[in-house]
Amino acid sequence: MSARAVLVAAAVVAFSGAVHAEVYLQVDEALRLAYPDADEIRKERAILTKTDREQVADLIGGSFPVEALPRIFSFHVARRSGRPIGVAVVDDVPGKSQPITFMLAARAAADGTLEIARIEILAYRESHGWEVRRPEWCGLFQGKRLVDQIRHDRDIRNIAGATISCRSVTVGVRRGLALLQIAALDPESRLQPPVREPQAQMQEGDADQRFDREQLVMGTTLRICCFAASSESAQRAMEAAFAEVRRLDALLSTYSESSEVSRLNRVAGSTAGPASAGLVELLARSLELSRATAGAFDPAMGPLVQLWRQAERKGAAPGEAAISAARAVCGSAQIDMDAAAGRAGLRSAGAALDFGAIGKGHALDRAADAMRTHGVTRALLDFGGQLLALDPPPGQAGWLIEVRDPRSDAAPLARLRLARASIATTADDQRGLMIEGRRISHVVDPRSGRPAEGTLSVSVVADSAATADALSTAIFVLGCEAGMAIAKEQGVGALVLTAEGEVTQNQALARLTPSSAEGRKR
Repeated sequence: MSARAVLVAAAVVAFSGAVHAEVYLQVDEALRLAYPDADEIRKERAILTKTDREQVADLIGGSFPVEALPRIFSFHVARRSGRPIGVAVVDDVPGKSQPITFMLAARAAADGTLEIARIEILAYRESHGWEVRRPEWCGLFQGKRLVDQIRHDRDIRNIAGATISCRSVTVGVRRGLALLQIAALDPESRLQPPVREPQAQMQEGDADQRFDREQLVMGTTLRICCFAASSESAQRAMEAAFAEVRRLDALLSTYSESSEVSRLNRVAGSTAGPASAGLVELLARSLELSRATAGAFDPAMGPLVQLWRQAERKGAAPGEAAISAARAVCGSAQIDMDAAAGRAGLRSAGAALDFGAIGKGHALDRAADAMRTHGVTRALLDFGGQLLALDPPPGQAGWLIEVRDPRSDAAPLARLRLARASIATTADDQRGLMIEGRRISHVVDPRSGRPAEGTLSVSVVADSAATADALSTAIFVLGCEAGMAIAKEQGVGALVLTAEGEVTQNQALARLTPSSAEGRKR
């Protein structure tokens, strides 16, 4: 950054010590989510002059005190092919008694100012106010610039019971964006504005062009790579896919009080009422998979999911009585459905649906249908790590993908070639629960009501993304031997990594392994 002295530093962030700190994402994980197209992300420091700090205070507004601003400001720069494409800051803001650690990632807007690309709560250290980490609240900041004010309870709505956290994060985001605007945007290293339309990347001999887009939805990123004859056709198909996923999120989300699933859960114990065709379809498929896995996959285990989420927030495991009470109102027997009449309900008060183990897969299937309807059949959809491959790229037999090893990034567990199939992975290394100082599985076994044990990772390849999603969870719960038997019965490919480090894959998955020459090319 030639206009100012800049020091390159190691990317180290120290979280302040709270007794029950909940760390949701590490810094490098959050940065990769924010800038998936970057080939380099480095931490840098800028020395701010008094004039710089005064400019920052003016941008923040509200008579912000200059003396409260840092003289040395640390931030991250994401680059692609040597050119900066984004800047980010990781900072702490005050909670009620403990700090909240968040990341603000920004990209250049068309006018050369900064706009917010992503907000993530990395660590939360108190028992109340944790709702600020929910994607629907963090998503309120996306696309905003300093000219948009970014004011608590005006531009950014408040959450009842989390007012201190909402206000503090909102102020911290505005402060961080102003600091980035001054520290990271000097004329000789100006960020490149994002491309608003898909970019064509022609490959020699290809009849179609390649297009890439991504959107934040269902709390994660959906990335689509497709081949189409024109930008217009690709744009229509991808937007239809994103729209379908947004529609399903509004239908299935348990975080939204207005979703159909939330409304159904609130009247559990009442007579079954009218249900949308989309909900009936997903319930019918979920019940089939529940029966096929002897209940290891359960679409009605909402009470157990909620119980263990509360346990993580409290930092203490639930007692046996609480687990037994939750199990009593779980299970597919709670679902009262008449598919022909379009009616659905839950038989017991306190029962609740939760489609966390099948919802993303179902959304991928419907997104792919939307793309095909618009004439695009060569595509790869990546929904937070679950992949759905449609027809392969021109001249290729399939999409080459890798199965990540949760123990190390040094080498993948497997390399596969996929076409017209989906792969879903259930693993604990990034989503485990921290309770009483111990990391445990986020996957709850419906049979015991407790977190599953004995498995590190399960990957399933199936024709349907919903099937792959649900079966990867069920096999994780069942363990290697029983899980592989289910995989054989269902005719899907499966790979299991046990807690002892043993890797087992069936023949259906082994047949998808590319030749050694293809693997080296990848």
